Amino acid sequence: MSAVPQPVPDQHQPPNKTVSATHATFLNYLPAVQTHAAIKFRHLSAIDREEAVAEATAAAFVNVRHALRNGNGHRLRPTMVAHYAVLHVKDGRHVGGTADSTSDVLSRRAQRRGGFKVVGLRRRSQVGQRLGVSLSARWREAQVVRTSRRLRPM
Repeated sequence: MSAVPQPVPDQHQPPNKTVSATHATFLNYLPAVQTHAAIKFRHLSAIDREEAVAEATAAAFVNVRHALRNGNGHRLRPTMVAHYAVLHVKDGRHVGGTADSTSDVLSRRAQRRGGFKVVGLRRRSQVGQRLGVSLSARWREAQVVRTSRRLRPM
């Protein structure tokens, strides 16, 4: 006869009654959050927009849950929840993870702070046309090495 392991209740998980009440409350804010995020991120590509809206939705849920747990649910307004969720994403922060690093050249946060944009090799001619420069004639691959605070081609 072997003993069947019994699941141990998670001490950090609130009772189901609280979870369903939190979800029900959040569902009241969901349309406002998704609409506001879709409008604010309309300039992004379809894939990036979908990711940003999902991240804003997650941030809004965490904010609503936090407010309800602290007894501040009566202060929440749909536009306020949506606004701060979008700001959360625009700042490069993530729910359940770390913020985008300012030293990672692929992060939007580093690109915004550094005033540059990373583009693929296929888009180099489009970028050159926008800048009024023929990049395809002068384009060459360069290995970039980080030295102190500056990047320089090798």
